[in-house]
Amino acid sequence: MYETIKHRLTLRLPPLTYIVGGRQTGKTTLAAELAEIHGFEVSDMFWLTPSVSIARLDIWLNNQPYGAKKILIIDDTLTKLVQEKLLLWTEDQPPNFHIIILATELPEDTLLSRSEVFRLRPNIEHNPPVKAEIKGVVLALLRAFESGDEAALDELATRWTDSHTDLLITWCRENITKDFSTFTGEEVSLPATLPLRLLKSMVSDVRPRFLIRGPVAELLWSMK
Repeated sequence: MYETIKHRLTLRLPPLTYIVGGRQTGKTTLAAELAEIHGFEVSDMFWLTPSVSIARLDIWLNNQPYGAKKILIIDDTLTKLVQEKLLLWTEDQPPNFHIIILATELPEDTLLSRSEVFRLRPNIEHNPPVKAEIKGVVLALLRAFESGDEAALDELATRWTDSHTDLLITWCRENITKDFSTFTGEEVSLPATLPLRLLKSMVSDVRPRFLIRGPVAELLWSMK
């Protein structure tokens, strides 16, 4: 199901897309992958999560050049106020502007008549259990960045894989939403300045194995 939907949305990304599914169905991962596949840079994106104010969304929407290639991802934050803003925006939606709405349930709203809906269902193969070793490396990385332990970072870089990057994405999401499933509250309750410091370190002192995708950078910025 996941790969089928990903393939369809890779071939064509509608102007307004609903991706509906419960926890651990891969909604956020799919949105991040689609943004990357369709060539959206960090500067082209706005990721609306519960920790991001509506005021920031207003500023971002009002400063977009007409026709510029942009994408707005709404992650389980489709409140009545957000719906009202999107209704106005989609009445004359600019070309090359895409909106992806991630939701656990399909709401009854006017936006549905303007959108295409895709439903994700739990897939054991897509969400395999996290190995303790992989999780331990990710947590060690986060603590090393927080403490500034350069020796630990250099050692961890030799062990870092795409699986660690994927788990780092999960850590970012659970830290934002406080919806813990892979990590516990204690494991994500590191100092609030960590995500921004982590991002700055990746920009200024790039270790190849620590590179993260654009959507994750936007998540980290939203956690300031």
